[in-house]
Amino acid sequence: MTSVLIATEVLDTHAVAVALALQDRGHQVTRVFGEDMPQKLSATFAIGDGTDPVFDLAAPGLAQPSQRFDVVWYRRPCGPNLPAGVLHEDDETPAAQENRHFLNGLWGYFGRDAFWINSMGGRQRANSKLLQLTEANRCGFSLPRTLISNEPERIREFIRANRPGATVYKAFDGHFWDLPAGGRAMNYTVKITEESLPSDTLLRVAPGIFQREVAKAYELRVTCFGDHAVAAKLHSQAQASTALDWRMVPPEHIRIEPYVLPPAVAAACRQLMRRLGIVFGCFDLIVTPEGDHVFLEVNEMGQFLWIEQVNPEFAMLDTFIDFVEARSRSFSPRLKPASARAAFRAVASRPAFDEQLQFDTAHHPSASVRVIEQSAAPAENKRASAPAVLQAATA
Repeated sequence: MTSVLIATEVLDTHAVAVALALQDRGHQVTRVFGEDMPQKLSATFAIGDGTDPVFDLAAPGLAQPSQRFDVVWYRRPCGPNLPAGVLHEDDETPAAQENRHFLNGLWGYFGRDAFWINSMGGRQRANSKLLQLTEANRCGFSLPRTLISNEPERIREFIRANRPGATVYKAFDGHFWDLPAGGRAMNYTVKITEESLPSDTLLRVAPGIFQREVAKAYELRVTCFGDHAVAAKLHSQAQASTALDWRMVPPEHIRIEPYVLPPAVAAACRQLMRRLGIVFGCFDLIVTPEGDHVFLEVNEMGQFLWIEQVNPEFAMLDTFIDFVEARSRSFSPRLKPASARAAFRAVASRPAFDEQLQFDTAHHPSASVRVIEQSAAPAENKRASAPAVLQAATA
């Protein structure tokens, strides 16, 4: 039996599906929500006088976990979530920092002898866009011509150096805006021109990622479970709405099929993951009309079950469960008949899946303020509009 800790957020359908599939195989799974800290999550650590350390943890629906875990899935660590109106406003920042330090210590304590997917350090390295692009370049990937800056004149020079209309803007992260008529907007990749840029003042206060547009034949989503890569070919150029950013539509509107990575590309993926210190990652690549593979980014904890949801030929859930069981970067999925695999659709259709999400909604304070996305689709596909600093570019 493998003991697995999942550090995640409330209503994470990936975490629920993986937990159920692991439990089906007889493993012990504990989901802990950092955002419950300190309102619903209580933790106590004791040590000294020659005694062994003891850690007590209490939260809704949480059985007392073991003191050690074989695997830590550092899935969506988050928190804390301080209660409103309890602290003086001058004390809220220090209190949040204290809770954050305690949470980081909690993950590190439980996972001190564990196989991490991914480690804290690897997560931090991989989430640096500058480091990620630098290391991808060192690994031999082709990259779009890129400028990351908040210097207005450098940005304008970069756009002028590209052919007209051939520059795209990307944010470092996903952002949300509440719309006057209700609902939310999120940011996608957008084309920009020098004329559509906002003022120099706005460019300075929000650095961005600017890239020369790369011609696409199609795109790839490559999910690396350790050294084992699963490549999905996305026919993003089959429709105008997904030509620039395939996340603009629900993923079921995109044709997805298996793809065999060239050995050199697969080797570059493995090398980059090692240089970043991660054992799991979701790569976004462009394949040009000439057949070149161009690196865009690697998300160290990207969504992956949506690929199986769209095309059940991809055994994404079963592969991940095998990966967790192997506790090794160097692993191969076990060969088994389709009937013996952990299938996402089957797991998500079980009453236990909905019951867990309903329990999370009822018992955790953050559930009431989160946009509930109860699907395996990537969170990015709900995004719309450019970030505020570049709204003029899409007005």
